[in-house]
This record gives sequence, structure tokens and C-alpha cells, in this order.
Amino acid sequence: RGSNYQQPHSASLGAMTAEMGTSRLNRALDRLRRWRRAHRRGLRCEKVDCVSPSRRQKRRGQPKLATQSVVYGGPAPEDVADLISAVRMLPAMDKLTMSGRCITQTKDMENFMKGQVGMRPLPGKFFVIGVKAFQLRADLFDLEKSQCFKFESSLPGSEKFEMSVAEVLEWQRTYQVFYDSDVYRGDEGMETLRRSLEGRSRHGQEAWMMKFACRISENPVLMRFDGRVLKREVGQSPRGKIFLVSVCGIDFAGRVHDSGDIARYIKNWRE
Repeated sequence: RGSNYQQPHSASLGAMTAEMGTSRLNRALDRLRRWRRAHRRGLRCEKVDCVSPSRRQKRRGQPKLATQSVVYGGPAPEDVADLISAVRMLPAMDKLTMSGRCITQTKDMENFMKGQVGMRPLPGKFFVIGVKAFQLRADLFDLEKSQCFKFESSLPGSEKFEMSVAEVLEWQRTYQVFYDSDVYRGDEGMETLRRSLEGRSRHGQEAWMMKFACRISENPVLMRFDGRVLKREVGQSPRGKIFLVSVCGIDFAGRVHDSGDIARYIKNWRE
């Protein structure tokens, strides 16, 4: 834990054994093993515990544990404090249905995109690494603005989320990008930003720069975490204005694209 952590070499284990008893050494090695396992899974924050039932609990039909949260930072303004209090009073979220690969929900969305929006997959092509590329049969701007799309789940008794082409275009128009002009400077910076927003950023410096660009857009919520579609008719106001805020974080997964993160934030990365 910590950027300057150094793994003990086998040559130093003899000296460690001489300084501490066997039991203390075993405890130290056990901590090291746990540290390694945690890093293979990805580091977790122990205070913010998004708890899911264990397999044993699910087999026994026991209810899932309540999600625990910790508020940190300085005193919040009154309206923000009221919002936090209201959010913390909400019932525990069902995180099992939409966890993992969400195969049913993914298939439902693919069927919707193919059947109503005219999606055609492009085999072997990707928008970005891991995101399969596709094209639409017709541009949304060329469709009748009153045309209605209906999204529904394959689950029995599913509700339908309806939206018109005009509404989809309006949601798309809310897309904005805010960026740090000290990072993306001049025409060259704008060209780098455009290339990155198209998923074509180069690994290293360009990928790292995307931490200073924030993408925001208004997005409707088609279904909840329990996988159930929300009922909506064309023209109906959404349940609150929901905005998607997308910002690149720091990634130590070791992928080539994020090499800049490791070189910049881990002091002893060469070791």
C-alpha cells in the first residue's frame, strides 16, 4: 500500500527472520499475500462497502446486506446536505441483477438497437478497444421526428419506455465537453482532444490528458438496477433531470494505453 511500497527480495528474508520471530514473519508474509491478491482484484475502499450477499446467503435465501456509506470531506452546503440525507434514506439497491455481464439486459438492448434503430454490427471493427463497432441503417436526422421507439425487456410483464426521434435528438444536443485549456492548448490541443473523443488517443501522454476533459449529457434512465424497464410515454417528463458525467480516472491495471498513469503516479515504477 502506498506508491513507494517495495516487495521484499528473497535475499533479505534471512535478515528479517533474524530480527523477528517466525510468527511475526509469517504474519508479515500473510499481509504481503493479501496485498498481492487485493491488487490482482483491484484495490477497494474498505469504508465504502457495496455489499452483495455471499453465495451461501443466496442459497439459503437470506436477504442482501444493507449498503453502507461514509460521507467524507468538509461541511456541505445546506441544500447538498439535504440531498445527501435524502439519498441515504433510499432503500438498499438491488445490485445483483445488473452486476457481472448482465447478459439478459445486454441482449435486450442489442435487439432494440437492431430491430428499431437499425443497428448493423461491423464484424472485426471497434469504436474503441472492447467496444464493438456498428452503423445505423439510416441517420436519425433523416427519420420522421414523430417516429416512436419502444424499448422493453424480455422479462415477463415488462413495461415499455417510449421515446420519439425528436426527443432522442434533443437529448443528443445536450452533449458538451469541458476541458482544461492549460492542458489542451491551441489548435494542436483541439485536434488532440477531437481525436481522443473519437476513441483514437495514443497511449501515454494523450491518454493521460483525458483526465482534464469532462463529458456531460442529459440521459434518460430506461431501467433501474433491478433490470425492470421504467414506463414512459412520448412527451412525458423524465423523473428528474439525469445527467451523465464521464471523466477518465487513474488506472493502474497495467494496460499499455494507461502507461502514463503508472509512470506519473507511482514513483518507483521502474523497480
